[in-house]
Amino acid sequence: MKHEELRYNTLNPIVRVRESELIEEETWQRLLQAPDEEQVKQILATTAFGNYFSLSAPFDFEAMLKNRRSAFFKWAYEVAPEPELIDLYGLTYTFHNLKALTKGHLTGQDLEHLFIPDGRFKAEHLKSAIATQVSSSLPDYLVQAIQEVIHYFDDNKILQGIDVLYDRLYLTERKKIAESLGYPEVIAAVETAIDFSNILITLRSILQHQTTSFLSTMLSSSGSIPKEFYLPFVEQTSADFTTALLQTKYQEFLAKGLVGQTLTLKKLPFYMTHYLSTLYERGDLNAFGPLPLLNLMEKLVLEEKNLRLLWLAKSKHLPQNWLEERMLRNAL
Repeated sequence: MKHEELRYNTLNPIVRVRESELIEEETWQRLLQAPDEEQVKQILATTAFGNYFSLSAPFDFEAMLKNRRSAFFKWAYEVAPEPELIDLYGLTYTFHNLKALTKGHLTGQDLEHLFIPDGRFKAEHLKSAIATQVSSSLPDYLVQAIQEVIHYFDDNKILQGIDVLYDRLYLTERKKIAESLGYPEVIAAVETAIDFSNILITLRSILQHQTTSFLSTMLSSSGSIPKEFYLPFVEQTSADFTTALLQTKYQEFLAKGLVGQTLTLKKLPFYMTHYLSTLYERGDLNAFGPLPLLNLMEKLVLEEKNLRLLWLAKSKHLPQNWLEERMLRNAL
């Protein structure tokens, strides 16, 4: 057992306490039944989110989420025996910020309002690196990611490709972090996320009639399924791709996303997100190691996603079934 793994022995009881800050099932039911945004706000005030806004001030939903997220990641980076573990989730927001700020730079728009604090990298440092493609304040892997994306855009002028390319670079960095940490469960979970991303990219490329060269650029080589497995299918049909995938280790899981005999983008991303959200759940039974902290971070990310869906549904007066179909209820 790693020395760091033993150090989680003292942290994990605190993690259990932090889990009590998550929205409980009874409260989710009240939120689902709330008739409008005002009632949602009143219910949120009775939860841990009540620490991040005031009922007597104008309510800013995104500011509430940002404040809660920033406070959590500040705490997590301070207490984690291995800060790199927090990077597995913090980098989600770092690469989101790179996407937004890079698009802003390339299109001449001010998109800094889309910046999400990640607990590590400031907006001005990212913007400077994007503008100059050099930085003394960012790690090399971020500077290299920026350089690769800018070079791609200079050659192709495809703005949508920025998201996919940053996603690939993000997943590659997560794999490097997981391997450096050395926990088999963490490596397996990261590889599964990469496999799922590659599956979705390939399926979209088939439907969009993309080239093999495009697909090769966008796929990650860091999953458990070799990159070369996907490339021939860009010139075949989604039914051919489905048949091949149903021979992999994900056969039972992918069968849930079939429409007829073919995988579609309508259901598959939802099932993938749900599957990934359960990979660390057994960490709740483990007093040692990082799994309880990883499980907590996974639940916090899902809680935020569900709250965004809830707020959208209430503010736009969308049908209840629209909301219930999209919320990841079983993962909470």
